[in-house]
Amino acid sequence: MENFQKHAQQFQDYVKSTIYDKYIIKSYSDYRGTWTKGKTEEGYDSKKAPVPQMVNYKNATLTDVFKNRWVDVVLIIIFNILFFAASFVGFLRCDVR
Repeated sequence: MENFQKHAQQFQDYVKSTIYDKYIIKSYSDYRGTWTKGKTEEGYDSKKAPVPQMVNYKNATLTDVFKNRWVDVVLIIIFNILFFAASFVGFLRCDVR
């Protein structure tokens, strides 16, 4: 989860610097109300701007997952063996006659 949040924050910073920071928004108000006027930086064409992609996101490797969550994996294996053994012993006690 931390890996995804870190990459999402980097992506948001990239989008902010490449798209949102290129706009200049001015708000005006008087007795009739408030209106907003927006314009872009000189030389920036929003129609030609590329759609940002989250291409540099790297999934966590299996070794990283096991390194961080080995206790959970061991507990799952232990509980699996324990519950299987308990159900097997319960099944052996059952008399089908």
